Amino acid sequence: MNSNTSTRASMTSLFLAFLFVPLIESFLIRNSAMCGCKRHSFAGPTIYERAETFGKKRGKGRLNKFKPSDDKNDYPADESLPTPRARNSESEQVRREQAMQTLKKELSLTRSDAAFFLSHPFLLSLDMSSKVWYLRNEMGLSRSKLRSMIIQHPKLVASVFLQDLQPTVEFLKSELNLSASEMSAVAVANPRILRYYRNDVRRKLAYLRLEVGLVDVAMLRKVILSQPKILGYGLDTFQSKVAFYKEELGLDTEKFVKMLLVKPEIFCYSIDDNVKPTIAFFLDEVGLSPKQMTALVARSPQILTCSIETNVKPTIQKIKKLFHLKRRDDVKHSFLSDSQGNYPLPTSNMAKFRKELGAKD
Repeated sequence: MNSNTSTRASMTSLFLAFLFVPLIESFLIRNSAMCGCKRHSFAGPTIYERAETFGKKRGKGRLNKFKPSDDKNDYPADESLPTPRARNSESEQVRREQAMQTLKKELSLTRSDAAFFLSHPFLLSLDMSSKVWYLRNEMGLSRSKLRSMIIQHPKLVASVFLQDLQPTVEFLKSELNLSASEMSAVAVANPRILRYYRNDVRRKLAYLRLEVGLVDVAMLRKVILSQPKILGYGLDTFQSKVAFYKEELGLDTEKFVKMLLVKPEIFCYSIDDNVKPTIAFFLDEVGLSPKQMTALVARSPQILTCSIETNVKPTIQKIKKLFHLKRRDDVKHSFLSDSQGNYPLPTSNMAKFRKELGAKD
């Protein structure tokens, strides 16, 4: 019993010693520092002191190696290993060289033309061979045509290369029954058409069918193949042009469609800069009434494509001189016909001059 009690007391004393000795040491160290006395340690050097001593002995040892430093030259980079930026630059240079070789081989582009074309940064991410192959084989663009497009419109063709061409191209070919050569002609005449999304082209063709009146595929083909840039107009432009010819000029749908089929380029003429001045000349100078002007355009739409100064005025002077016309009404009647289509001056010369008036641009 006494033995157990003494053992228990010894263990308790040992526990208290382990508990209080560090506290007493800390107290003595603090008091000695405050009094300016030399510190005495009862427990030997601390772990921090031992680590510091180890570091001094080893110089720049393992502990000091991880010491933070503001000097960037303490740890020079391994120059033998390329940085990520350098690797990306080398990869970009390789892709650029491959693309230039493709353009040189497939299209016979000079190095300077190819370099200027590839200045668009996103082109280097493309498979240049597949793009060139598609444009040449599926769209029917010859080497010379594609090369000319790149040289003349490098930025535009670069944006075309970045588009997914197939949906728009296949839609146009199916809707208008275009062959590869016809699709090629459309693309060469208006490269911007390849940038349009299929739904945009679908809406424009639907407007030409429903609002303009080109209900037949043959009509659409004729107009688009003659003037591919028509598809470059927005719906607002379509609406303003149709409103002018139908509402202001007074052409019904049948006459308007006939005008487009005879002279599709009229739809591309500026209303304010080209069409209205011509109409104003015939109304003011020749003396036609609005109704007579509408009939004249419906019968001879090519009149709207004539230049007033270089075509219309000289032709009128010839008519006046040939038929000794002095009054404005006489000149006016030379442009009109009766209900049977007969002209008031039924001579071969008059027909010749009327043909000349309508044929010249």
